[in-house]
Amino acid sequence: RLRAENLIPDATLASSARRTRETAELVLAGSSGAAAPRFEAVLYNAGPETLLAAFSRAAGDTVLLVAHNPGVAALARALAAQADATAASAINAGFPPCALAVFEADAKKPLSSPIRLLRFVTPDP
Repeated sequence: RLRAENLIPDATLASSARRTRETAELVLAGSSGAAAPRFEAVLYNAGPETLLAAFSRAAGDTVLLVAHNPGVAALARALAAQADATAASAINAGFPPCALAVFEADAKKPLSSPIRLLRFVTPDP
């Protein structure tokens, strides 16, 4: 699906937990040209500040983050609140496991740059 959306990541960060490793590898399996994922133990059940710091250190313009709720949902809400009311409303309605939020921002300073929510996709029930 990432390829269909033209969202091939330059960098992928994932928690070192087995489930997130499997998810990252599965998502990237169909994405030729994607960089191999970097697994970081610090992302396991991390809060939004830790996730944002890892995201800010990542090399690349398109970064995929595979981690855990509630931290990922909290980070998505913080970014959406910086974007606009429609984005915030969509994210605040719920961020279930396997949801995908695509934001456009300056990767090195996302909270101090303009942010746009480009896509928000939740899994089929």
